[in-house]
Amino acid sequence: MLGYRIQYSHRKSPGVKKPAGCRVSRVLLLVSLLPPPAFAQAEDLFLGYAWGTTFDVMSHRLNLRPSARDTSSEQYASNLDRIGSAEVAECDFEFSDGKFSGVIIYCRGRTNSQALVALFKEAFGEGQKRDPGNFIWSTSTTRITYDEDSEGNSYVYWYSPHYQRPAPPPPLRRREDH
Repeated sequence: MLGYRIQYSHRKSPGVKKPAGCRVSRVLLLVSLLPPPAFAQAEDLFLGYAWGTTFDVMSHRLNLRPSARDTSSEQYASNLDRIGSAEVAECDFEFSDGKFSGVIIYCRGRTNSQALVALFKEAFGEGQKRDPGNFIWSTSTTRITYDEDSEGNSYVYWYSPHYQRPAPPPPLRRREDH
C-alpha cells in the first residue's frame, strides 16, 4: 500500500520495432522521477492524502464506513491494516465538514508500536517525550500524539489543527449565575 507501482504501457505498431535501449531509457527516466519507495511522509500528508481532501476522494480506496464509536458520522473506520512496517489493529479517519482532518490509530504489541515511533521519528524528528511511552510531534500543519500503555499497545491521534472543527464556546452565564 505504501510502495509505488509503475504502470507503463505503449501501443505496438505492426512491423515497427523500437530499439531495446530506447525502452530501457524511458523506464529508467520514469523510475528516476519517482520518490523513493520507502515510507516518505510530507508533513501535510497522510499516506498521500493532503489534509482537507474530501471524503468522496478517499472513501472508496480506503473502504471508509461509519465508525461504531462515533454517531456523528464524521469518524469512519477503514480497511488500513499497515503503516510502514507496523501492523495496525484499527484505523479511523476523521472528517470535519466533509474534509479530511485526522486519523486515530490503534496498534497491538510493542513491536508494532515501536515501528510507528521509528516511522514518526524518521518523518518528523525526535518529537517531545512527555513521559515514558508518550510523545508529541508537531509541525505547522500536523500534530501527532502517541501514547503507549504498559502492555505495549499504542494509541495515536494524527491530525491537522487547520481542519479540526473548533470547540463551541462555553455558554454565556448571566451575572446572577456567578
